[in-house]
Amino acid sequence: MTTRALALFTVAASGMRLRVRLLAGVRDVDREYRAGRPRRDGKVVHGYFTSTFNASARYIGTIVLPADGCLAELVPHEVAHAVMHELERVDRADDERLATTIGLLCARVRAGLKARGVDA
Repeated sequence: MTTRALALFTVAASGMRLRVRLLAGVRDVDREYRAGRPRRDGKVVHGYFTSTFNASARYIGTIVLPADGCLAELVPHEVAHAVMHELERVDRADDERLATTIGLLCARVRAGLKARGVDA
């Protein structure tokens, strides 16, 4: 079950390209994530990352965010999932790349959202 996105754009940093899908609200994100199935625990999904399993894809995956959500919190949370997934494992020798990439991608996602009229 895919909800029509308000915006779809790609950001890049440190050799990683990440797609961003913006949905109207948290309810839309939750419904899409669950594919319409109810959750027994009553928890609501506010944003999520889905990886690209195709090795020839031009981006590492997609983060899905709600326009009415707490984007200051959700953007870094979902970007962290994306970068950790791409790096597969992060050790102390590589944590600087992790932190830098997360910071750059977050700034670019938020700039992309702002350019589309969403306060992030």
